[in-house]
Amino acid sequence: MAVSSPSGGGRPAPLPSLNSSKCNNWGSDEYSRKQAWVLMTTVESWAEHFGGEKLVEFTVTVAEDVTFDEWRSRVESLRAGLFDELFERGYWAAVMELQKGTQRPHWHVVGVLREAITGWDWTTYDAMRAASRERRYGAAHVSGRKLAKQCPMLGALWKSLRKRLPKYGFGRHELVPVRNPQAMGRYLSKYLCKDFGEPLPRGVRRISFGREGRAVRPPSNWAWATSTWRRKLGAVCDRIGWDWEDLAWCLGAQWAWKIRDVVSGVNLEIERASCRERV
Repeated sequence: MAVSSPSGGGRPAPLPSLNSSKCNNWGSDEYSRKQAWVLMTTVESWAEHFGGEKLVEFTVTVAEDVTFDEWRSRVESLRAGLFDELFERGYWAAVMELQKGTQRPHWHVVGVLREAITGWDWTTYDAMRAASRERRYGAAHVSGRKLAKQCPMLGALWKSLRKRLPKYGFGRHELVPVRNPQAMGRYLSKYLCKDFGEPLPRGVRRISFGREGRAVRPPSNWAWATSTWRRKLGAVCDRIGWDWEDLAWCLGAQWAWKIRDVVSGVNLEIERASCRERV
């Protein structure tokens, strides 16, 4: 028996676009969607295996304009000279982003430290960030020193990075714990889409993984938001007597992503045979 369609206001979310970066925050083509999925799944698996208290976000950039060849050379030196020492057995992933205006490349890295973080206080960190945005640098400095005392392990890492990163040609940087591993994977994934479409020189990678970093491989039968996926969605809607706007109204934001497994599991041949029988 068909389920009655919901009624009421509220504009439904649009049907996922096949060629739009607005398709549930994935990239504009199949490759970027795959890489975004791999990155998100990898970060979640690290949190489950090692515990969220070992995950950190590390952002690093250059202080001057550099060519992509020079950027690649500095990154390779950083990976060889620091990352193996900093992260657990090569468990790290990095996404490159181009800064607005200057177009300088910088790295957003998430990795697994060798030791668990203890004593971290997000209230103090948020106060430091707020003071920095308001250009109250004295208050920000005080909060930073307080964090270093509360969390001596990170305080020692910060001191070491301030001395070592300039030797590799990097300037501003930040290393902090990951507040939400699930959100962190999605946060990094969006950078795969942000500048996508702009040509990059050969050999410059937008996403990089450590030796043991990649937890999964992209599925070979990727079908998220493709024409086949849409036909399967139509079969699901036909089964329950709703249309996709009804599903969007009920499930809210990212509705299509929430039911991706249900839709992907539809057998179109069986559905076609079922339709012929009903006719």
